[in-house]
Amino acid sequence: GHPRSTPLATKQPGKSKPKTNQQKKNDHEEKDGNHNGQQQRSTTTIIGWWPWIVAALVVLLGIAMVREDPASSKTEPETPPAPSSQAVHDKDTAAEHSALFTSHGTFELLETLPHDPKAFTQGLELKNATHFYESVGNYKESSVRIVEIVTGKVVQETKLDDVYFAEGLSLCHVQQDNGEDHQPQRQLILLTWREKTAFRIDPETLETLESFPYSTSNGEGWGIACDNSKKQWHVTDGTHFLQTWD
Repeated sequence: GHPRSTPLATKQPGKSKPKTNQQKKNDHEEKDGNHNGQQQRSTTTIIGWWPWIVAALVVLLGIAMVREDPASSKTEPETPPAPSSQAVHDKDTAAEHSALFTSHGTFELLETLPHDPKAFTQGLELKNATHFYESVGNYKESSVRIVEIVTGKVVQETKLDDVYFAEGLSLCHVQQDNGEDHQPQRQLILLTWREKTAFRIDPETLETLESFPYSTSNGEGWGIACDNSKKQWHVTDGTHFLQTWD
């Protein structure tokens, strides 16, 4: 008969009710959220300070460069020595050479003329309005010619010995001091390549008048041009030297 009584639950000190799985999951998510929040705040702080860090590095780098720059030194710069006379001469010479550079222009092809395709031309100079002189090279093929300009026809020719390789040719006024005639005579001067021999040639008959030895910087003869106003011959030998003969 007596109603069943339910005893009151008493809370014992030091003990807590065990958490359910759902509560544990919520606690774990809360901790992760707090951790992520701290990371985000740290990242935001670093990003916020980044421009100042870069600016500080730039300032420090500038200070280091100024300290290493000799131009920023407080010491008085040394006075450069006065240029020597040779240096001044070299400077003036360089300025003169710079003014001698060839300017590039244009040209117009007026006419194409026939010419012996087998001729190894070495020297060429006008004889008159209708003919020109020509020296032809190669061993066993060297010669001096008079050629008609319009047709390319060889109207006169004198061959050289096989041991000579004909080179440059020029029409010069040659002074003959033979006791009879002191007037300059027009003669062709013909060089040879490695034979160190030049020839005086009659410009009308192409007859060899005389041969004479010569020397150049390398023992070779290439080109020749006569400056009759100064009674000089200018000779090249394939190098950077230019020889001037009386």
